[in-house]
Amino acid sequence: MLTIILDRDGVVLKERGEYTFKISDCEVLGYNIDALKTYSDSLNESCQFFILTNQGGIAKGLYTSKEVDAIHMLIQSEFRSRGLSIVEFYVCPHHHDFGNCICRKPKAGLYEKIVAKYNLRPNQCIMIGDKERDVEPAKAMGMQTVLIESNAKLGQNNLANL
Repeated sequence: MLTIILDRDGVVLKERGEYTFKISDCEVLGYNIDALKTYSDSLNESCQFFILTNQGGIAKGLYTSKEVDAIHMLIQSEFRSRGLSIVEFYVCPHHHDFGNCICRKPKAGLYEKIVAKYNLRPNQCIMIGDKERDVEPAKAMGMQTVLIESNAKLGQNNLANL
């Protein structure tokens, strides 16, 4: 089974240039979910999807993990309405101003958790992100990567070489 790991802001949600923690501020990039559906349907195997996200605003006290969970429920609903589903959301709630962790991208902690928990082969995983910090750990682990510009449409040209 092919595993597709997605960065949240800039790939699945519109990157606003500030923390997105209110449902009213969320703009789901439906065109990217549609592209993932088209890509998944074109394969002879099923895909499983995960989302990784740094949410340093939690450590800063700007918002709570419950607010992040509500946004993830919205994203899950958008995926399901298109016949897809997110297996699990992985969140780093830390911020480098408040200590050091092993899960904040570009560190590999979240990627390693997914691989270990689901017994994945990194060479059968694709990471799609909009920043180098999203794809660096994936490349180091042997995953295929797709780097797009924030809020850019993920098209068949991005996925064709995978």
